[in-house]
Order: sequence, then C-alpha cells, then structure tokens
Amino acid sequence: MYGSVEPDNLRPCVETTMRELRAALASGITDEELARVKEQVKGGMLLSLEDTWSVASRNGSHQQRYGRVIPVEQVVSEVEQVTRDDVLRVAGRVLQEGALHMAVIGPYEDGDELLPLLRLAEPAGA
Repeated sequence: MYGSVEPDNLRPCVETTMRELRAALASGITDEELARVKEQVKGGMLLSLEDTWSVASRNGSHQQRYGRVIPVEQVVSEVEQVTRDDVLRVAGRVLQEGALHMAVIGPYEDGDELLPLLRLAEPAGA
C-alpha cells in the first residue's frame, strides 16, 4: 500500500489505513470491493501491454520466476477466480502484528510518533 499526503495529513492517513486493515481482517471485503480490485488489476495489466518496456519487463520477470512467460489470458482467468475467502486467507497470513513496516519520505520530522499506530489490534478506547 502507498499513499501521498501533506505532512499534516500523515497521521490521519495512517489511522484510516489501519482502521480499514483491521476491518478487512475482521470481516473481509465486500463483493463490490473485490470486483473493483479485479478490474483495477486487469486494467493496469492490459494497459501495460501497450508499452514495449513493460512487456519486456513482464516477460523477463515471468521467465525468471516461472521459467516461462504466463499468457495474459491465463493471468486474467486467475484474477477472475480470486474469491473473498482467498483475500481474507492471504490477508490473515500477510498482515501479522509486529510485521508491519512503513517508510515516510518527505518533510516529516518525527516518524517515531507514528509507530504506535502500526497495530492490528484495536486501540484502547476506540
């Protein structure tokens, strides 16, 4: 995940992001959210095929990782097969307490004050 905000909005942005992650871990995502993400993933991938450098990078990456170039149609099919349960299962495996990291780039002086916000447990009094 990434975001770009003014320094004064960084704390609210992190708080909102963590609240959304907690909600997703607790109850998953909606069918509408899943459909929107699928379209975004497919659209981004298909648009990248218009750029020669992106195609070469994709092909090289696939060759390195999988020993072959995976056809676009197969990737689109696999994206379509992702379920809400799949997302929740992977989120539960990836989003672990104590394993979250954040990088802040820009004119922000006290990143340490943000560290307590990187908790998946619901904050006291929330």
